[in-house]
Amino acid sequence: MGKLANNVVSMKEIEHDKADPIQFIGGTYSGRGGWFRKSKKERGTEYFYVIVDLGDGFAKKTWTRKTSVSRPLVPNDFSEAIILEYSDVEAKLVDLCSLLARFKLKTADQERLSQIFYFKLGEAMHVYESSKAKKKPYATEFPRDRKKKVVAKKEK
Repeated sequence: MGKLANNVVSMKEIEHDKADPIQFIGGTYSGRGGWFRKSKKERGTEYFYVIVDLGDGFAKKTWTRKTSVSRPLVPNDFSEAIILEYSDVEAKLVDLCSLLARFKLKTADQERLSQIFYFKLGEAMHVYESSKAKKKPYATEFPRDRKKKVVAKKEK
């Protein structure tokens, strides 16, 4: 079949170049799956070379920010399932952690931030539960079969 447009190729043509699977949590391909590339690893200090699964047997060879990808995991509990199923939640968590990392926190500071986060989450949950105009809650399916992979779902 050959190369199509903008580095889009048939999935068969890039099988040899697939490395570890990834999930896109930010950027243009947020919510999609893909792979790191075997032939090219990193582009500078902030980017990875990747393959994006476009569906219908096609893929795109491109690069992305390191903060835009996550390795797909099988969740061990409900909290991990939330992060894995909703790429927007994981992306915001990564952004928050990246921002806080600039402060060069010590262990005690990290522990205190965990307490603050726990308190703020509790406050937000209370506000949500007591609100008359509730937004539709997210649905999360936590698989009982540990072999099943959870893939981020992107709502359109």
